[in-house]
Amino acid sequence: MITKLSSSKALSMHRLVQLVVLHKLPMSGRVETFGLAVRILYFGFPNTLQGGGAHQGHGWAFWEKSSEVLPHVSLLMRLSEKYKIKAPNTDF
Repeated sequence: MITKLSSSKALSMHRLVQLVVLHKLPMSGRVETFGLAVRILYFGFPNTLQGGGAHQGHGWAFWEKSSEVLPHVSLLMRLSEKYKIKAPNTDF
């Protein structure tokens, strides 16, 4: 149910496993795990303000990276609303 993707050196967990783990965690564990996921995505999202250049934020690399991260951000937003979870510390 958990696989390592050799092409991107990433781990993939089946969605059913994710839901079971989420439901088995106490609320404090959910908040901590949610905060960790928010932090990981925050640092994985491309920062166009530091890149500079004439096409700042509009380059191919930005859009390619964004397209990988945005589905995860959308999922976290839906989970936040559904389970009333907020990240404990967003002072990055």
